[in-house]
Parts: sequence; structure tokens; C-alpha cells
Amino acid sequence: MHLAMEVLEYVTLGVFTALAVVSLVRWRRWRAPGAGWVAAAFTAIASVAVLGLVFPEDATGVLVWVERASLAALLLFPFFLYRFTAAVVPASRRTDMVALGLAAVAVVVSLIVPIPSEEAAASGAATAWFLAVVLVEWTALSVIVAVRLWRAGREEPTPARRRLRLLSAASVALNLTLVVAGTASGKDADPVELVVQLLALASILLFFVALFPPRFLRLSWRRPEEAQFREAIRKLMTARSTEDAVASLLPHIQVVAGKGATLLDEHGRVIGETEDGTRGSGQQATDPQMVRLPLRSGSLLVRPSPYSPLFGREEMVLLESLGALADLALERVEAEQTMREQAVLLDLAPDAILARGVDGRIEYWNDGATRCYGYTREEALGQVSHDLLATRFPAPRAMIEDALLLNGSWEGELVQTRRDGAEINVASRWVLRRDGQGRPVQVLVANVDITEQKAGERALQAAKEEAERANQAKSQFLSRMSHELRTPLNAILGFGQLLELGGLDGEQRDHVDEITRAGKHLLALINEVLEISRIEAGRLAISLEAVPVHDLVADAMSLIRPLAHQRGLRLRYEEEGCEGRHILGDLQRVKQVLLNLLSNAVKYNVEGGSVFLRCGRGSNDTLRISVADTGRGISPEKLGRLFEPFERLGAEQGTEEGTGLGLALSKRLTEAMGGTMGMESTPGEGSVFWVEFHLAQDPAVLADISGNGEAADIRPTRPSMTALYIEDNLSNLKLIQSVLARRPEVRLIAAMHGRMGIDLARQHHPDVILLDLQLPDMSGHEILHLLRTDEETRDIPIVVISADATRGQVQSLLAGGASAYLTKPIDVQQFLAVLDRESG
Repeated sequence: MHLAMEVLEYVTLGVFTALAVVSLVRWRRWRAPGAGWVAAAFTAIASVAVLGLVFPEDATGVLVWVERASLAALLLFPFFLYRFTAAVVPASRRTDMVALGLAAVAVVVSLIVPIPSEEAAASGAATAWFLAVVLVEWTALSVIVAVRLWRAGREEPTPARRRLRLLSAASVALNLTLVVAGTASGKDADPVELVVQLLALASILLFFVALFPPRFLRLSWRRPEEAQFREAIRKLMTARSTEDAVASLLPHIQVVAGKGATLLDEHGRVIGETEDGTRGSGQQATDPQMVRLPLRSGSLLVRPSPYSPLFGREEMVLLESLGALADLALERVEAEQTMREQAVLLDLAPDAILARGVDGRIEYWNDGATRCYGYTREEALGQVSHDLLATRFPAPRAMIEDALLLNGSWEGELVQTRRDGAEINVASRWVLRRDGQGRPVQVLVANVDITEQKAGERALQAAKEEAERANQAKSQFLSRMSHELRTPLNAILGFGQLLELGGLDGEQRDHVDEITRAGKHLLALINEVLEISRIEAGRLAISLEAVPVHDLVADAMSLIRPLAHQRGLRLRYEEEGCEGRHILGDLQRVKQVLLNLLSNAVKYNVEGGSVFLRCGRGSNDTLRISVADTGRGISPEKLGRLFEPFERLGAEQGTEEGTGLGLALSKRLTEAMGGTMGMESTPGEGSVFWVEFHLAQDPAVLADISGNGEAADIRPTRPSMTALYIEDNLSNLKLIQSVLARRPEVRLIAAMHGRMGIDLARQHHPDVILLDLQLPDMSGHEILHLLRTDEETRDIPIVVISADATRGQVQSLLAGGASAYLTKPIDVQQFLAVLDRESG
């Protein structure tokens, strides 16, 4: 018996010591709230147990006070356990005061009141009140601790709940041990001592298991919640929406270590929270007890159990794992939601959008594809797209697939068949999708039905071809009619003029004048109709160059002045806005337009009226030339027909001759040169017609720029030479004169008409001929042909200088006999080099 009791005593001492050591180690490692009180409690009781074995039973002197101190430490054990519970879950102030008072009384009693000897206790003379104080203090504090721990376990997960209740039971068992030891009589000392040793060992083992349970026991306790945990994970991984993920996640936070939780998005907004987590989301974010688990899609705030630092470390690890799973689930839900939204958007798209695997089988089919082809999504999915739609390719399919693999995309037109058998044309674009290793996995296809567009294009092409045939037939008709009409008109006008030269009386002369005037009117009509026909057919030759406005206006005014004086009209010209300005146009065509406007202003003016011409700034860097008259004006309802061919707006009933083609022709000529024409009219006051042309720089300035500002070579290339320049533009003529002024050995002869140029070439036989293409009486092509077919001039070098730099034009003239072709604005150095080469 004594041996067994000694063994039990040493085992109990060993367990107490081990528990004290482990508590101290855990306290230093974790620094969790209350862990220090646990370490203090078990260090105190272990110290008492060790001192009980070491100290002699009849201690005297200092040892008595050591014995009293150990007794005081023993009495502080339940107070330390109480402080542990109060440190984790604060108690009321009244409870704190009761606990502190009981502990203080017990310590004072143990240190001041003499301890009764064994003989006095055995004889019944022991001070019963001493034991009563000890038992009351220990029992009261143990009951408070047991009740607080038992209640705390109600809201905890199973592992923490069982540990807390084991602590409660251990506290009761240790208190029972003390009660049995303090109230037992001395008659049955050995059995009582054995019971006390067993109770003490049982209580300390309960403490050990509660504070530091083995792994198998922890797993056993957690097994009921693990099933719920796995179910939560399964629901979390199969959640289809954020609400499902929140409903699967948050209620199971309590399964691991939490008393409440809140899920926030990346902007800090609440996505969901448990009932315990609704106590102010703003406070939760700053609560130091809150555990924040950062997620890629936001964060998870968890209010852990107060006992989690001591009893829930493994649960916190599980909580972090659950947070990681929640992060993946939320990302997947967000991705699926994005895909569903994209699918909705793709279904709203009017185009047919489908995705097919590398094997050609359809994996996605939007509503637009159903509308386009007539197949439902269920009918199309899994089918080979090219077989389902009977696709015809613009090139071999293998070549298209190779291009797709090489470039990652392909686009072109396909012919496909709808469900009802109708063929449609589609504009198709393919995009290849690859995986992380660069392997092709899917092809996204977007098709647009262009059947109606293609039909429209075919109809438009057919209409265009028909219009071209009609236009060609019209041109041939006009050409034949022009020839047929000019032949009799030649005889009519010729013999009419011969009759005017003969001796005719007054009445006969009037008749002949009527004949010739009608013939000339008909000839003008033929010419204008042919001009409009050439413009509409796109065969009108236009040579755009810098035209000097002042010279042009002055020339036109001089030509129209006799007609104005004949009708008693005043011509006024504001030179200030025109001098020094150049416009981009064809000199002869611009002059033709300006003469037409001046002629109309004179013809349709009132007796003694005025015609006023001025230049001013137009819109978009243009120059506006305006011709104003003081005529009858045009009513607003007639303005819409003003520029229509053969439309004279009632003037045909008057005495003024006209064809109704002048303004229509002028407007078309202006637009062909890149300009615009318009008018303003006030009935009874007059009209203002204007044209706008783009401004151009002085050719002399451009020549300096093209020559890079370098002085031309002034060394004579030969003793003397003659150059003939056939050009009707005074500005261009002055430019060449200025350039050749640097070559005093060159004599320049100028001709402003083609026929005159040919005559001068025969007469002077120049060393070189400089030829413009647009001349008043004939074209440069005709002049080149005549000079090359004439024996007297066929060997003279001819250098063409023109603003027309089209490749076909250059090749045509060089093939026709031109020695060189220079474009305006000229490069001075290049011009002199060509001049030296052709005249050398």
C-alpha cells in the first residue's frame, strides 16, 4: 500500500511538474492572453508538491516560513485559474472583488495564523476555523472557475468546448481532492491518502489533457465538424454566384475558430456577414481582436473566440485554408459571372459568333448565329461547323488553316448554307486562341451576313456598267452630231461671211446678219454641250498651276469692256485684293469661267448699270473672286434651278441671246479645278456671283525654294543660243525670263498661242523649244505632233513644262517626241541642266 502510494505521489508530482514546464514554455512561445496565469497556477502547485517531498515534517525556523509560503502559493492556485478566465473573458467587477478578497484572506491566514500541529489536529483540538477558511476560499474560487469555463464552452467549436469543460471538471476534481484531504478523519489515514492521491492524479491529468491534448484526441473531437467543413468546401467550390459562396462560407466560420465573420470586396464594401458579424462593419475593420485574412478579391474579417490563442491555433490554420479556398471560389464565381455577362452581350450582338475546337466541332453558339443560320444552340453544339453550314472557301481550306496558325487570325468572305437551304455570303473573321504552352485550343469565329450588300454591289456594278455604256454611247452620239452639225455650219457661216463682203442692200444685209448670228449661236451651243459632256465623262484636260489673279482679271476685263461700253455700263475693278495673289487652276478654264460671269453681268444688267469685280479672302485658305451687277436680280424660288443646263429662268423670252449652259458649264469647270461657285441675289437690286479657288504661291518663290536658294550657274554653255517658250501664262513666262536673265547668252522668244509658236519655230529655228500643254487655241499634244512632223522643226529639242505630272501623261509625251518633261513648280537647277543638255 505504502509503495503504491509513494508511486502515485511521485507520478502526480511528475505530472504536475511536466504541466508546469509545458505551461511555461507555451506561455513564453505564444504570449497568448491568460497563458501567463495558467503557467503561474501550475508552477505554484508543482512547487508546493516538490517542497512537500523535500522539506522535513518538523520544520523549524526559516523552513517554517518557507512552508507557510508554499501553503500560500497552494491557496493562490484557484485564484490564478480565475485570473486566467478573467483575462480571456472579462468578469464583472463584483466577481473580481469577491475573488480577490477570498484569495487575500486565505493568504493572510496562511501567513499569520499558526498552523495547528498534527497532535492538536488529531486530538480534535485543531483550529477548525483555519481549515474552514482554506476550504471556503478554494471551493468558492474553484466553483467560479468551473462555472465560467463550462459556460464559455457553450459557444465554442467542439474541440475548444471539450477542452474548456475538461478544465472545468479538472478544477472541480482538484477542489474535491482538497476537501477530502481536509475533512477526513485520522482513523482511515491510508485509504483516504490513497483516494486523495488518485483524485489529485486524475485532476492533474484532466488539466493536462485539457490544456495540451494529444493529436489523436484533437482529431477525434474535430471529426463531427470536419464533415460540415468538407460539405462547406464542396458547396463553396460549386457556388454559382457570390451569394452562394457567402452562404457556404460564413456560417461555417464558427466550425473552425470564429464567433462571427464579415466578407468585404476589394473596395471595402460588405459582401456578406454572419449574424454575429453585423455589429458594425466599420468597427470590425478597426477592432484589434478581429483577424483580417487578405484575399485577392477583398478580405475576410473574422471575430475569433477569446480562447483561440490558447485552444484554437490549428483552427486558425484551417481558417486560413478556408479563406484561400474562398478566394479561389470567389474568383471562379466572378469569372463565371463575367463569362455569363459576356455570353449575354454576345447573344445581343447582331453578328453570328461561334467558337469551335481544333477539331472543328462547335463549342459555343450565340443567338446571332441562330438568327443568321436558323440552327438552335442545341442543334449546333458538337457539330463540325464547316459540314453543318456547307461552307465554300475562297481558297483551299488547308491554305486558310495554315495562315490561321501562322498569323493567329484570318478574315475573308465565305459562302454558307442556312438551315432552310438558302445560300448566304458572310464576311468572316477567325481568331486563334492558344493555351499557356502555345498550343492551339480554340478558334473564335465572327460572321456578318453580307448577302444583301453583295447583291447591292452586283446591282451597283451592273448599273455602273450600264451607265458607262450609256455615257459612251452619248459621247459617241455627241461626237458624231458635232461633226455632222459643224459641217453644214461651216458652209452656212462661210457663205454668210462671203455674202457680207459682197454688195448687199440694207434689207439683204440684215438677213445675212441674222443667218450668221444664228449660226454662231448654234456653234457656241455645240461647243458648250461638248464641254459639259467631256466634264461628265471625266475626259476634260485640266492643268493646275499657279495663275496670277491680277493679270487674269485685267485680261478678262479688257475683253469684256467693249461689250460693257456698248450697253452703257460702268466697269469697276478693285485691284488691291487681287494684286500679288496666285490661285491654283487652269489658266484658260479660269479665264473662261470669269468671262462667263462678266458676260452674264453685262447681258442681264439694266441700262446705265454697273459691274463690280473684287477679290477677297474666302473660306479654308481660298481666294474669292466676286462679280456684282445692278441687274434685276433673281427671285428665291428660281435659285434652285440656276445651275441646271439649258435653264435660263425666263430670260429666253427677252432679247438677250444665250444657251442656258454658261453657268452650268462654269460651275462644273470650277469644281473640276477644286474650287466652288455660288451666288447671292436680291430681286430688283442685283446679284453677286463668286468663285473660290485655293491660294497658290508665286512660281518664282517656289522656284527659289526648289532650287534651295542657290544661285544658278551663270557660266555660258555656248557662245549664243535661242530658246522659244510657248506659254500663255504671263507669270510663268516672267519666271523663265528671270531665270534666263542669269544666262545672258540665251535669247528668249515668247509665244502665247500655239499657232504663233509653230510659226516662230519655223521662222527662227531655235536651239530649244519650251512647251506648255494648255494653250488658248490648241493643245500641247497637237503642237508637239505638228513640230515633229514638220521637216523644218522635227530636229529641234522640245522640253515640255507642265503642271500635269501623271505617269501616263509623261510617258505619252516622251513617246510622242518630247526630249524632256519638267513639272511645275520648276527646279531651277534641273531646268538649267536640261537646257544645257538639250541645246548642247
